[in-house]
Amino acid sequence: MTQNPWQYWHYPGDYADGGPAFPLHVPAPVGVGGGASHAYPGMTLRDYFAGVAMASGEIRSTGAASPEESAKLVAEACYMVADAMLAARKRPAQNAPHEQT
Repeated sequence: MTQNPWQYWHYPGDYADGGPAFPLHVPAPVGVGGGASHAYPGMTLRDYFAGVAMASGEIRSTGAASPEESAKLVAEACYMVADAMLAARKRPAQNAPHEQT
């Protein structure tokens, strides 16, 4: 019987950050560590959404007094977008097809 590699793994967060975006299960090499495997949560979904928002090029700061201030404004805006995306995931789809009864 195959054992579920995630069976004993617990995400250390509270899932307010969306939970792990790309969790990774790494089996231990044969004969190392008693055959124990390890699970790594990777980045959070919130961090992933913020990175995608930044990579889109749509978030820009205007009128910042310095490059440092510009970076701070962009980072804050990206996390605002990420938080909005996480909130949107909790709402039911407005245009979802209805089930026929």
